[in-house]
Formats: sequence, C-alpha cells, structure tokens
Amino acid sequence: MRSPEIMRSPEQPEQKEMEPIEVLRYMAQMGRDLEKYAIRAQAMIEEAKERGIPVDLSGNQALKKFAPLGEYEVMLITLRSEMMGVGSDLYSQGVKMTKEDLDARLKKMEQSK
Repeated sequence: MRSPEIMRSPEQPEQKEMEPIEVLRYMAQMGRDLEKYAIRAQAMIEEAKERGIPVDLSGNQALKKFAPLGEYEVMLITLRSEMMGVGSDLYSQGVKMTKEDLDARLKKMEQSK
C-alpha cells in the first residue's frame, strides 16, 4: 500500500530537520488527534442511536481500513512498535527508569506546559 503523499507548493520551503523531542511531541499530537476524531465519531453514533437516527457506516472505506487486520490497523500496529523501539533505544543507551521515575517525569512535564 502506498502512503498518501503530502503536496508541497513550489514556494513552500523544505521542512527543517526536527530534534528528536520535537518529532516525539509531533507524533504524540498526531496520536491525540486520531483519538479525538475517533471519540467524536463514537459520540455521534451514540447520539444517533439516542435520537433514533439510522446510521449505516458499512460502506465507509476508511472505517474498514481501521478494522482489525485492515490496512490502517496494520500500519498503526507497526507505528506503535516503532515508537516502542525508540524507548528501547533510549534504554540501551543507559536511560533506565522505574515506573515511579517515569510517572514523576511525566507529571513534571505536564506541569511545565
């Protein structure tokens, strides 16, 4: 399967290389966006049920691709595995943290936003 291409206008400059922390922040935001849209769609389906509005998404091709073993689900599993690999690489470079250390760091990061 081919990934969608992002069209860049000729006058748009090339993206500068991002620092690892910037890439990870960007990926986290993309994940939050994906979650947000999935939850919104769930809410709309629930609302439709409550109002008695018939909804048929059986022909929605995007939804089929996200279903188990659909091409998007397979991509998401691959992406999750790749992100886990980043953590493994950090661990192998000596960044070893207990769950408590990690929880404290996440709390500190949340406070500094």
